[in-house]
Amino acid sequence: MQFLNVVRDPRAQVASMNRAIIHDFDTILNAETWIEAHRVARMLAERHPERVMTIRGNSAMTIYLLETASDSESEGDLVFANEIETGDDRQRFKGRPKENWTPIQFKWFLNKKKKRDDLIINDFILAIGAGADIVINDKAKKILAPVLGDDVEYLPIDVNGEEPNSWYLFNTLNDLDSVVDFDKSHYMTLSTGKRILTRPVFVEQNIPNNRVFVISKMYNRIYVKGEFLKELVAAHKLTGLQFHPCETIESGPLSKSAAGVK
Repeated sequence: MQFLNVVRDPRAQVASMNRAIIHDFDTILNAETWIEAHRVARMLAERHPERVMTIRGNSAMTIYLLETASDSESEGDLVFANEIETGDDRQRFKGRPKENWTPIQFKWFLNKKKKRDDLIINDFILAIGAGADIVINDKAKKILAPVLGDDVEYLPIDVNGEEPNSWYLFNTLNDLDSVVDFDKSHYMTLSTGKRILTRPVFVEQNIPNNRVFVISKMYNRIYVKGEFLKELVAAHKLTGLQFHPCETIESGPLSKSAAGVK
């Protein structure tokens, strides 16, 4: 048996999701049906690549950098409640799962004039000092986990004054170093002559569609290819997550990692 996987640019699906009669014009249910169809198609392509032919109406998909909102008036941030030793591996995230995880204790980073109850806390917030900057609440976890699958690990943390299992560090496990063209990427040169990668340029065709990922030289930055996560966040009205388009090239041979790059 052969499978034909017809893929359209997800931006062309927005009107269909809002107007489709599949689920009585319910945008959320239609969006989730669309996402599930892509998940099944991806699973078939991975298990039976010789039997799947993929046809794309528009292969160009946007790659986004994920960041938490910076509006201090509408969100709270977290900081370590206790001093973390320099060698504590719990604050280092390198695209790998954390075994034998012991929750880190955090507290709210508040303006002296404000109290915890004064803040409107977003679903996605910043953890200052942690290796994985993004922290999500239990509501966001329940929505994202079935869609993101094994690409993300959710590590529980202890937050002063909050119920247990209310907040999680967002540990992205999908390490895709091979998708960056290091020669075309952007760097900052230190006084020592060392070059530090500041803005990668991605080779679009080498990144699997609808995936979240990190690259080894910038583990604290999380990227996503495609509109599926942006639409899922909007459909469920989750707050605090921003999507910044990244620079890409469509194709071309990948260069080796540039010498002197940290």
